[in-house]
Amino acid sequence: MFDVGVEFVGSSVTASVSSITRTPLHMHSGVLEVVYVMAGELHVKISSEAFHLVAGDYVVLNQLDAHMLVGSGDNVTAVIHIDLAQFLDVDPFVLDVVFACESFDLARFRKQEGLLRGLVLDLVAGCLEEQRSGHPVSSLHEQARRLMRILCYEYSLENYYNRVEQKVEGRREKFLTILRFMRENHASRNLLDLAARQLHYSKSRISHLVKSTSATSFGDLLTWVRVHESELLLLSTDDTMVVIAELCGFSDVKYFNRAFANWFQQSPAQYRRAYRGEILRDEESMLLRAAQALTALDTHRRQLQSTTGEADARLSVTPLLLKTVGSKSDLFRAVPAQVALAGRMPDFAGRTSGSDLKPHLMPLPVTAADLDGNHIIDGAASFDQINVLPCFVLEYSSDADIIELIARLAEKLGTERAARTPVWLSYSALHQRTAVDRIVMHVAAAHGIAVQPMLSL
Repeated sequence: MFDVGVEFVGSSVTASVSSITRTPLHMHSGVLEVVYVMAGELHVKISSEAFHLVAGDYVVLNQLDAHMLVGSGDNVTAVIHIDLAQFLDVDPFVLDVVFACESFDLARFRKQEGLLRGLVLDLVAGCLEEQRSGHPVSSLHEQARRLMRILCYEYSLENYYNRVEQKVEGRREKFLTILRFMRENHASRNLLDLAARQLHYSKSRISHLVKSTSATSFGDLLTWVRVHESELLLLSTDDTMVVIAELCGFSDVKYFNRAFANWFQQSPAQYRRAYRGEILRDEESMLLRAAQALTALDTHRRQLQSTTGEADARLSVTPLLLKTVGSKSDLFRAVPAQVALAGRMPDFAGRTSGSDLKPHLMPLPVTAADLDGNHIIDGAASFDQINVLPCFVLEYSSDADIIELIARLAEKLGTERAARTPVWLSYSALHQRTAVDRIVMHVAAAHGIAVQPMLSL
């Protein structure tokens, strides 16, 4: 009931289009799932993460990812299932890859959001045409191969966190071999020693390879693997916390509780109580017939074409490596010197710069010390004169510190300027996402500031 099988009849991919109200919590073994919203909104819970999707958004769900979907009243969503075992010729490690692909994050960072969207929609159209006509679409498997090739080699865990490191031939395969070993032996103690002996690498070589490939330490990656395994046991068995901790390789229950809470923001027992019952929930979705789904798909594509080139309401700047060259005061002093030039310098089209052009964005890291005086607020105002919009970037430390910092920033800016000045909240660990989301909602309600979360390396 928790591990839901997917039937592939003479095909490597299947797709359906539904109006989703709510699904039970479930997972799929050996199956990659792509969720694509065509209309309305969809809240997607995937293990320790949660995404709120609107029309045109898509996310990739890994095999064994516990997930549930909750849609709005006008929701229409396409769900694609891909049989991973049929793509070993694309990537022999396809069953070991941890896919990391959302339309609004790495895909947008790489400017491939539209490319992937097109591949996904083509797959949906092919599957629906097969259902409508009762005849196989010859190009469907090759379309799936193209998508899988891109996902395997460009949208996996090592690509997600390590976006600036140059790829080294052969390193990916070594990393995935280590990850496979880690998953197969996660219950073992002293796993680094064991891996070094059995994979014939030194411990330092393994640690360096994992860090340089994925931007994640061996210890952090192992903890993630163990926490993920523990989640599945919490949801699918009645094992005690002591037993689960031992089965997943944690030295004791206290360490298990602490590691789990770092990712899920609640204890293992709390998580089990909150979500175990969701597995038994009835499916609340209405499947569209193939002809209806094809019509909805065509309508969605026309809407996408009509909005091409318009600004997305959500800003995607991840990962952003924020480096300050010189001091902020030096930067602010330099701005007025450019004001006289700004009105005379032609842009690339030969026009004179002016208010008809979009402002350029300028990230400005801000700490509590920066708000002790007024220089950062006064200096930021000078950017208006050269059509540059300062964006205040705060680095997540703790809920209380950031909430206090934003409250001070809101007071300094004043109501009117606070409402139109972008504020970005940078965080560096995926498990901090839930806490960051809480801060975003609190700040919006308390100060009317729309904070943009930002995962940074």
